[in-house]
Formats: sequence, structure tokens, C-alpha cells
Amino acid sequence: MIVADFLQQVKQEGRVEGDTNFDVFIVNTLNELIVEAVMQERIPELRVLNFPLDIPIGLDSVSLPPDYLKMYKVRYQNFATDKTWVLNDGTGVVEPCPPGFYGFPKFYAIVGQQILIRPIIEITADDTLSIDYYQKPNQLLPTEPDTEILPNRLVPFLIRQILARLKIYHDKPQEAQFHMQDAARGAKAFVEEQIIDKLPE
Repeated sequence: MIVADFLQQVKQEGRVEGDTNFDVFIVNTLNELIVEAVMQERIPELRVLNFPLDIPIGLDSVSLPPDYLKMYKVRYQNFATDKTWVLNDGTGVVEPCPPGFYGFPKFYAIVGQQILIRPIIEITADDTLSIDYYQKPNQLLPTEPDTEILPNRLVPFLIRQILARLKIYHDKPQEAQFHMQDAARGAKAFVEEQIIDKLPE
């Protein structure tokens, strides 16, 4: 669905008349909701896999790609032994670092547009750092009405969410609650569909 059709459907279902400022409100809200969906890992199409990062010897920070939004996984590979392991950010269980690699990176933290890795005592020039991350979605603009909203399967969920916010704005909490419940059902169905798709055949 393109932006123009999305605006028309929201206005029709919300039973509101819109002008340019109203279109800006809808599109800005749409951009916010898409970012939220990425942060909740609902848009795998925006996940970049095995992106290599250069490791400056003696430094513990590496610049992230300009389109970086959220980290998914960080891997470190030691060139001399061809051993690879996943770094830990302290929030989950990861593969253990191989025995004997005490001075090599085991942990990472994201600070702004930098990734910090620790420890760095035994890093060598041929070692590699690679990341799986979520990209920032492209910003939609009301002045570009022919732009496609991707992924298309999220459109019904996004419409319900925006309608709920519109009803809150117009002080209609009961109608807003209805749309929020509808959006929650759509989100649950989407998650269940993703789980089914990942099951082995």
C-alpha cells in the first residue's frame, strides 16, 4: 500500500476530514509505529546479517553503520584458530567463549553510534567482528504519496494503531480502546504466523 492510499483509508475509517497538517500527523505517527515494530523485531526484512566491522588495534570502540537502529547479534572470530563466538551484552545467554581465549572480547555495549568491546588485550589485526542488526526504516513523507509502505503485511495493524491514537486525540477513549484491542489481536496473529513459519518441516 502506498502512502496516499494509507491516508485515505485512515481518514475513511476514522470518519475525519483531513488537510495537509492532518496528513503530516498521520505520516509522522506511522513513522513512529514502524520504528517501534523494528525495535520489537517484527520486521525481519530490515535485519542485516554478518555485516563486518573493522577492529582498530588498541581501541575498544568501533563505529556502527549509519543505518544502524538495533543490535541483534555480535560475533567475534579469531583468525589464528578460526574460532568464532557470540559476544554477550549482559541481557541473555550466549555461546561461551572457547577456553583459553581470556584476553579476547567477550562482552559488548552500544553507546550512541559506537559498539564497545571488552576485553581487548589479545586482539590481533586479522581478527574480525561481524554483526547482525536492524536498519533504520526509510522515513515516509506526506509530500511523497506514491511511496510504498513496507512490509505490506503490517498495514492493517498500523491503521488500527493510528486510529486508536486519533480517538485518544479527539477524547474518545472507548473507541480508542476498541482499536487498540483490534491492533493487539492483529499483532498476536502476526507473531503466531512468524512462529509457524520458523517451525521445521
